[in-house]
Amino acid sequence: MVHATEKNFNTSIGLPLTLLLQTEKHTLSILEMGANQPGDISYLCRISKPTHGLITNIAPAHLEGFGTIEEVAKEKGELFQSLEDGISFVNQADDRIKNLSITGDKISYGLSPDCDFPADIHQEKDGTL
Repeated sequence: MVHATEKNFNTSIGLPLTLLLQTEKHTLSILEMGANQPGDISYLCRISKPTHGLITNIAPAHLEGFGTIEEVAKEKGELFQSLEDGISFVNQADDRIKNLSITGDKISYGLSPDCDFPADIHQEKDGTL
């Protein structure tokens, strides 16, 4: 059974609450991590000890806590840094994500045929994908 972050429980308060609700029947946890300031992701990684990580995007959210998009990228990159013995899933279509430093294994996905898992999008005659 899969255990996952509920609502917006992705902070230094919400993520530990999510972990406390995990039971023996859960064989997998999918945890969302959010950051409002430098150090948040490192802290959440120390608490949750992830084995796999995926960064969906790096966008100018929470700039008030970071100042620049580059600082947001650096903070989110702490997830990949925590995966020394794990796997980082890297979106090759996002330059900020694909340029992050990775300490463990890497699996890439995206639009490029050079990815480990390239997107395979087909448009039907009626225009649907």
